[in-house]
Amino acid sequence: MNIISTTRFRAWLLMLGLVAMTAAIACNGIGGDTEIRENSYSVGGAPILQVEASNGYITVVSGPDGTIDVKAIIRDPDNVEYEIVQTGDTISITASEKRSGIFSFGHSSGTNIEVTVPSNTFLELKSSNGRVEVRGIHQSGSLKTSNGRIIAKDVRGEYQLDTSNGSIEFDGELTSGGNNDFDTSNGNITITLRGTPSVNLDASTSNGSVNSELSITTDSFGDNHIKGKIGDGAAELRVRTSNGSISVQ
Repeated sequence: MNIISTTRFRAWLLMLGLVAMTAAIACNGIGGDTEIRENSYSVGGAPILQVEASNGYITVVSGPDGTIDVKAIIRDPDNVEYEIVQTGDTISITASEKRSGIFSFGHSSGTNIEVTVPSNTFLELKSSNGRVEVRGIHQSGSLKTSNGRIIAKDVRGEYQLDTSNGSIEFDGELTSGGNNDFDTSNGNITITLRGTPSVNLDASTSNGSVNSELSITTDSFGDNHIKGKIGDGAAELRVRTSNGSISVQ
């Protein structure tokens, strides 16, 4: 057999192998299995929710006092380590993938986590690849994701919002004395301040515009930055994006 024929034969074998692998994946349902787990926990008057998930979204909404309900939608559950631990009034949820790289070929592993909590729950939420969304929480929190949007609506407290690639949308009230930081490396930031807005604003972007529809006493002002006081300046608000616009209203 000459060199050309040998090369063609090997390429043909490789193609057959890929077809067989694809068929095996389809038949075995790799990447297609989904498991739903639901748990409920009783908590006291000062609950804390900690969530760290990989490759999935996190949503938290307010519900009745005294109970935290958790729903996890796990894709390819054989490749996901999922755990919930309760320590007093603190609920800690972790979800991570067991395999990565070439060993996860054909898999689409990850966990979407949906939680209902009392409105006074302190939040520590982190996703490695997915949006983080919070609604109706009247307590402080830290919301982080490495690739996805952050949405916080009908909230009240002191907030740290951080994403490396995605927009940030905040609609709520920042409490007096709080140090708030909203940061994205690529996306727009929209802030709607409820109640009687009272913040020291420091907002800037490297590539975009900064606008405030609220009356502000400025220390410095330009197309891509605003620094000044809204109302009495009772809370600190630092806002940064490197590629996007900032709107305060």
